[in-house]
Amino acid sequence: MYNLLNIKRILAIVYFIFASLFVISRAQAGSVWIVIENPQPIPSTDGTFETELKFSSWDADMGAYSIILHYDPTVLQIIQVSVPSQSVFNGKTFADEGSFLSGSTQITAFQVQNRSDQSALETFATIQWKVLGESGTSSNIAVEIKSMIDVSSKSVEAMSFNRMIYIENDSVNKDSDEDGIPDEDDAFANDPNESLDNDGDGTGDNADIDDDNDGIRDNVENAHPNGGDGNNDNILDSLQNNVTSLRSYRGLSYVTIESPMGTSLSNCQATDNPSPDDSPAEIDFSYGFFNFTISGIGPGDSTTLKLYFPADAVLETYYKYGRTPNNQTDHWYEFLYDDGETGAEIDSINKIISLHFVDAKRGDDILTQDSMVVDLGGPGTSSTANTPSAATSGGDNGGCYIGSLTQ
Repeated sequence: MYNLLNIKRILAIVYFIFASLFVISRAQAGSVWIVIENPQPIPSTDGTFETELKFSSWDADMGAYSIILHYDPTVLQIIQVSVPSQSVFNGKTFADEGSFLSGSTQITAFQVQNRSDQSALETFATIQWKVLGESGTSSNIAVEIKSMIDVSSKSVEAMSFNRMIYIENDSVNKDSDEDGIPDEDDAFANDPNESLDNDGDGTGDNADIDDDNDGIRDNVENAHPNGGDGNNDNILDSLQNNVTSLRSYRGLSYVTIESPMGTSLSNCQATDNPSPDDSPAEIDFSYGFFNFTISGIGPGDSTTLKLYFPADAVLETYYKYGRTPNNQTDHWYEFLYDDGETGAEIDSINKIISLHFVDAKRGDDILTQDSMVVDLGGPGTSSTANTPSAATSGGDNGGCYIGSLTQ
């Protein structure tokens, strides 16, 4: 049984045959029509195809023409208009490139030599198209004849008819590697084992051990006790470049780091005490220290990062080790939100520390504006506070670890 699309094609073919016979029977001084070189449906692997504009002038030698191509700009776009080297219009054809996206494009040409065979069909322009429409859409291509004159500058009577283009799966939804993902949505169109590249590093997610490029291996993030979702947003942390989850060196607990949407984390690492010899003696850094870089902020802009700790965590303060605007030598300083601009806010009930940063200001280890924040610091408690309990899952930390300060 023929479907509606097949009926449309049959009607188009019948129309083409009768229109051609009509042109021949009338024996006009000139006629113009469109010839589709590609069969229907358009089978182009890259969503492009070509049409040829041809004319035959039985009793006139064409001298010049001006036509307008009309088409649906939501379905088709003109890429270029070219002229065969043997055409009498070669070198004297002009197309309005600024209208290639508009749906109406004017083409004008002047003959540079007389035709040797006036009875023969001649391709006077080749149009390269790009498919924009989805499968099931269609566009009519129509030729509007503005003017045609012969070599004596006399008007030539001419006619033309339309051509319908049907877009089907093969032109816009091709699946080269047959993995079930259309090429246009497949980052690796010729690799059936890969289709996504979450961090854009050129390595497919299946082969990439760090899909979000934050510095923590996927298997480490996915082992978070909350099913790999440390910030409880129903998205795996290993697939978010602004979220990472990592574990302490001794397997005591998981901590999740989250920067705002639109920013990204990199160089994430849980490290040992950066300067144990002069660290505050009265503070216990049971969770160790965290290194990370926040990118994606503007020069001098502010941003806030969150650290999520286990339910049994005891959080009292936050210390950093590094330079500050007032002291260019690495040193220890308590990083609390007491100036209303930068510092740590501690939510001891929900076990969240919010770190407020401003590019190049206190808390940022790079003191020149560079549209990022580089941090090294960690939470602390008084030396008599409890240490965290063990997490429910084991395993390594992918080369990243949290160490404890030796008092």
